Amino acid sequence: MAIDLKQLSESLSAQFQGLSGRHPGMWPLAPRILCTMGVVLTMVAAGYFGYWSGQFDEQEAGKAQEDKLKAEYTDKSRQAVNLDALRAQKQQVDQYVERLQKQLPSKAEMAALLSDINQAGIGRGLQFELFKPGQVVVKD
Repeated sequence: MAIDLKQLSESLSAQFQGLSGRHPGMWPLAPRILCTMGVVLTMVAAGYFGYWSGQFDEQEAGKAQEDKLKAEYTDKSRQAVNLDALRAQKQQVDQYVERLQKQLPSKAEMAALLSDINQAGIGRGLQFELFKPGQVVVKD
């Protein structure tokens, strides 16, 4: 067995001797295979760093965008399931606000209300120098 490895080693080293000056097509099999593997590896490395790495980055960005959109879809679908209940709740709140607004005095009643407040204050010994309501502010 040791003799076979020694002979194989000598045979391979003999194939690599005297290559300079010869056309690569005339080289023995082992140097041609080694040279071909070197060229292929160089092309793969150049392709990876020059072309594929950008595509890998785009793929990662696309995956992140996909995950974000999936989470957004899940959230929206949860909201859609509760949409009818939320609409009914909003309608109840709108009715409640409408009832409360009806309890507020109108502009015509405001003058009478201010007069009543003034009379109640005078009846208790208070004197108003200025009673000026502010502007109407509409809020959500």
